[in-house]
Amino acid sequence: MLTHLGFFLSALFVTAFSIVLGGATLIMSWTSVTFERRRAGEWKIPRGLLTLSGSIGMALLSSVTPFIPMLGGSDAGAIHAYAGVARITYEFLLIVGFALIAIGVFLARNDAMPGSRAVCIGSRLLLAINILGLAGILASLPKLR
Repeated sequence: MLTHLGFFLSALFVTAFSIVLGGATLIMSWTSVTFERRRAGEWKIPRGLLTLSGSIGMALLSSVTPFIPMLGGSDAGAIHAYAGVARITYEFLLIVGFALIAIGVFLARNDAMPGSRAVCIGSRLLLAINILGLAGILASLPKLR
């Protein structure tokens, strides 16, 4: 029981903070890019901005996966099967989001375009959040004896 609660709390931490803090840096970055485009007349998008956008998209998708078991209706067996699918889907989306953030940190480190500073800070912040969440998820796994 406690392993499920530990996983749930760690995954909720990653998802909530990724959406809130990542969304804020995403809005700041896209606003900066848009205003710079208006001034310069051309699009210069930091390379890490697209991976940051993808990672936040994965966090948004993972926020709806806990509702998958509701598709089972009132049948206990179907609810249990859908709960397994929901957890696998949730873990997959967390892994993809983490990979996108890691790639984004690598891509955003030397960009000098508009919005790149917010992308760099946001990517590093989300990487730290994902690492803390991963530590919590690993701590919630059953111990091997």
